[in-house]
Amino acid sequence: MTYTSASSDDQRASDIIHNSAIAAAAASGGLAQTASLGGDNALIIPIVSGMIVALGQLYGLSLEKVVNASIVGEFMKPALGITGATKAIVGLIPIIGNVSNAFITFRVTKIIGWAVYSVFKDQKDIDKLKPEEIQAYIKTGKSLEKRLEAAN
Repeated sequence: MTYTSASSDDQRASDIIHNSAIAAAAASGGLAQTASLGGDNALIIPIVSGMIVALGQLYGLSLEKVVNASIVGEFMKPALGITGATKAIVGLIPIIGNVSNAFITFRVTKIIGWAVYSVFKDQKDIDKLKPEEIQAYIKTGKSLEKRLEAAN
């Protein structure tokens, strides 16, 4: 299926990002007590990678252009910051840790999704972004996430 108008691309991207965030949050919430060992990453990274591939397909990007391990890593590093440590510590507390980790992962996944979508929309080569450009796209992702959250 090809999406040609910006509004249909935005809606399709919103669906991809939201559904991926739900799946990642469920994985993170369910595995909160293993977060300090990176246990939830075994499920979150493939979910985020799938989201990135689906977003790349909106712009007709080839699989090899969007899938490589550095993409997920580069976009997750600045987005996570303190939240990675927070997830590990709070995740040890039953129930509270599960809910907290699910919420953090949901939000971070959405930010990463909108950041990546913005990169693709700007027709940038994701592998050649400089750290300051990645930070700028993360800020764009945060801004889009807040704006869309307020609209709903």
